[in-house]
Parts: sequence; C-alpha cells; structure tokens
Amino acid sequence: MSGALQDLRIVDLTNVGPGAHCVKILADLGADVVRVAEAASVLAKRGRSQWKAPFWAYGMRRNTKVLGLDLKSAAGLGVFRRLATQADVVMVGLRPAAAERLGVHYDALRQLNPRLVYACLTGYGATGPYREVVGHDINYQAIGGTVGMTGGKDGPPVIPGATAADSAGGGMHAAIAILAAIVARQHTGRGQYVDVSATDGIVNMMSVMIDEYLSTGVEPRRGATLLTGEYPWYTLYETADGKYISVGAIEPWFYQNLCRLMGMEDLIPHQYAEGVQREDMFRRFRETFRTKTCAEWVALLMHADTCVAPVHTIADLVNDPHLRERGMIRGVAHPTRGMVEQTGIMVRMSDTPGTIRNVDPQPGEFTEAILRDAGYTPAQIRELREAGVVD
Repeated sequence: MSGALQDLRIVDLTNVGPGAHCVKILADLGADVVRVAEAASVLAKRGRSQWKAPFWAYGMRRNTKVLGLDLKSAAGLGVFRRLATQADVVMVGLRPAAAERLGVHYDALRQLNPRLVYACLTGYGATGPYREVVGHDINYQAIGGTVGMTGGKDGPPVIPGATAADSAGGGMHAAIAILAAIVARQHTGRGQYVDVSATDGIVNMMSVMIDEYLSTGVEPRRGATLLTGEYPWYTLYETADGKYISVGAIEPWFYQNLCRLMGMEDLIPHQYAEGVQREDMFRRFRETFRTKTCAEWVALLMHADTCVAPVHTIADLVNDPHLRERGMIRGVAHPTRGMVEQTGIMVRMSDTPGTIRNVDPQPGEFTEAILRDAGYTPAQIRELREAGVVD
C-alpha cells in the first residue's frame, strides 16, 4: 500500500523550524524528500563537524534522504538546480536576500522548471518590513498574539508549551499551501511561488480573538475571555494530589452535567453569573476539585458528557492508552539504538495511510541513489565526492 503523496518529489532546503515540521507531514504521507544539508567539506572550513541531531530530531528527519551539498560551489549549485528541475516542490527556509545570493531563488528555478512549486518558509514572510529580521518560534508567537494571551489574568504572559509557530503556524500552513498549489497545477499546468510566514499562520490561528476585537472594538485580555479562563466552567483546577484538570463545559447541557456530578446543582441557573457571584462560583469549584485526586475526577467526569480531561505532563501523555491505541506514540526501528519511540503520524487515512520508512537518515547514505536518479553517472558522482561537493 503506497502513501497518498508517493509521486510528489520534494527538495528541502529548510532543515529546521517550520520547514522541518512541513517535511515531516508530507514525508509521512509518502512524499519523496531530498533534504539538502551542508556538505562535510563546508563544515570543515568553518571548523565544525557534521551536526549530530539530538534524540528529538529523529522524528523531524524521518522518511527523508539527506544529501550533503556545497551550494556555494558552481558544481554544488549545479547539482541543486538539476534536482530542482526534476522536482515538484522546492522548499527554502532562507530569507529572500540569502536565497538570491545563493542563486536558489524562485525566478532562477522557475526558468528551469515552470511546473515547480517553490515554497518560501520564513518567520515573517518574504515581503514587508520584517522580511529580513531573524527570529525563532517565541518571537513569531509573541508578535502573533499567542504569548500575550497565554497566562493568568493577574500574571505576566507565559511562553506557550508548544512550538505553535513552527509546527502549526508555519509547518501545517505550509503543507496546506503546497498541496493547494499542486492541485492548482493540475488545472493550469504551472507551478507557483508560495510565501509562508510562521507569524501569518499564528495570526490566522488567533482569528477568533482578533476578529472579535475588530468587530467590537473591545480588546480581549489574557485570562479574561471565555476561552482563556473568564468563567469557572472553562479553566484549570488543581486536584487533591497536586495535579490539574481541565474543564470546558461551555454548552449548557454539559455544564448542567458537571454541576450535578460535583454536587453543586444550585449553580446550574447561574452559568453566566457576574461579579461577586461568579467569584464565589470559582471558589466553590476550586475547593471541590481539591477534594479528590485527578484520577478520581477523571473517572467520575470524563466519560459523563462534562468536557473534562486531565492536564497531562509529557510523561503522562506518552502513556495515555488512547494516544497509544491511536498510534500517536509508537515504536520504530532505529539502525543503532534498536526500537525507539516517537510521535506518530498526525492523520489517519483508510486507503493510503502514512508510514515511517526510515527514522534517522544520515548524510551520504542516499547520495548514490539521489544523484543516480538525477542522471549523474558513477564517474561523475565519484568526481563530485572527491571534490567535496557532495558527501
């Protein structure tokens, strides 16, 4: 059984951040991805050795083929351009000026391959005053609003626990945009330039609060909106064992179920109480949740239509039976470490499910196959290797 994207050929010049998350999505679904990294000869000139990925990076690199390449050499640029000529998608994580200096910008590549979908994945986008500004996930989330809306009403903003700008704002939005461009190509016969900004993606993810402000002129405040803890039936509570539980009983029928099971039926008519009465509701919820452990509350409430779930630590979630059954935590064979566990594939498809085909691709492992498929002869491949152009 083949992956849904088995015929999609991608050349990836991003390696980290949004690009790595995007590649993971597309490669898990079957795309053939050549990930271009710096050749060992380039790193040696800088006094650096080949980067050894930490354990968490295995999942981001899986299902790809790594090609170490000296892009600053004429021969290396020639290899890259030949790969781009045969690709459906080229992904570049460089700022626009850097891409132009290297000769890997869209205008250069589309002349070689008019059907090419060229995806520029950056923090702030390829246009605008911030286009050449450097940054990381925390910066994109800060400008995009998630940091400012995360945390308690009376406390400072808090760094969100997920790298949402890289993984969702950039990576997921990029995957959607790339696949949309491939569909469009079926109608037009042409590729196109896709400009993906991780910050734009975060702004899109914050649209509920942004649109509320634009419509009403009332600015949402951290910890003081329906979805950030304004009401006692949509927030977090500490339990008797020092753990936490989440409550999201927005709909009246779920709220009623919650109140009945917690022995607070008298609060049912007062879901949207204001002022002192609401503060008293908060107090009663806090005191009541501290009377049982998290596990006891989960057993009582979670499967009783109350919109309740435990607040998992990372150690908790990797052992959650539901996530295990769904394959979101799964074991895969590593070439040197035996069976290792990592996150699974984010979507399930009945006819063309995603697969984990390799877990830790190494520079040089696929060089022969990549260059042979690109039309290089064994003698040419040997010459490129001896010159340090490829690993």
